[in-house]
Amino acid sequence: MAAPEPLYDLVLLLDTSAPEDQRKKVLSDVESAISSSGTIVSDHDWGTRALAYEIRHRTDAEYHLLQFHG
Repeated sequence: MAAPEPLYDLVLLLDTSAPEDQRKKVLSDVESAISSSGTIVSDHDWGTRALAYEIRHRTDAEYHLLQFHG
């Protein structure tokens, strides 16, 4: 019996100060890249959350979880 395809998780943290259309484009580009050689199983928008520590003086980010087979 063949082993099941592995399920990969990708968490994107997008800058909340970036324009909305730019954040949507980044998410769309990532989804397109995954779909070109894999299958997206689920896409979860976790919304804006506080970061555990500052990244480039930012304290929050827009979180997206993409689960896929690659």
